[in-house]
Amino acid sequence: MKNNSSYLVLCFLTKAGKIIKSEGYDFNDIFKTDKNDYYRYKNSKDYTKKVGKRIYNELENHIYTYKDLLIYLLYNYSFDKNIKIYQIYPTDIKKIAKIFTKKQIKNDEDFIIKMNQNLKLKNVSELFEIRENGEPIIYDLIKNNYVSVAIYVKLYEKLLTTKNKDVIFKSDNYKRFEYAMKNIIKIIKGGFDAEKKICY
Repeated sequence: MKNNSSYLVLCFLTKAGKIIKSEGYDFNDIFKTDKNDYYRYKNSKDYTKKVGKRIYNELENHIYTYKDLLIYLLYNYSFDKNIKIYQIYPTDIKKIAKIFTKKQIKNDEDFIIKMNQNLKLKNVSELFEIRENGEPIIYDLIKNNYVSVAIYVKLYEKLLTTKNKDVIFKSDNYKRFEYAMKNIIKIIKGGFDAEKKICY
């Protein structure tokens, strides 16, 4: 079983799904397997094993990485999308990975500068202030596809250290989004080491 590629991928996806659904922050043991994983795999459908094998081959052929895959899962969770294993395709994973580029951030910044000609915000940090609806302006802009999550990821830590310390109400949708983005920030900064994978 140690060399069964679909087993490894299915264990990874199952553990990732559980951590994300519980909104946990510790992804350190995501590659570790145990007897429960073995029995779950043994009883899974042949189709599921086949999809796991395909994903493993894509990972081994460097079409995308485990980091890309985890960011893809978190990104979809941030918008309340429950991804099934058979819905995971390389084109979708690469599309999400391409969001986090300097080019995209520049496009987002340009839009915010233009938008601010009407809004007249004193500074960009006001985009992150939680309003009465429990959500910041930046979240509305992202939901409505005016800017991408790349700008949020770039500015979040810098701007939120002094904002929203006493916020009482955040909408459930925004809390879920914020959780996912915090983890994506951690992963991008190197807080997820896929090289330590395969812990039998």
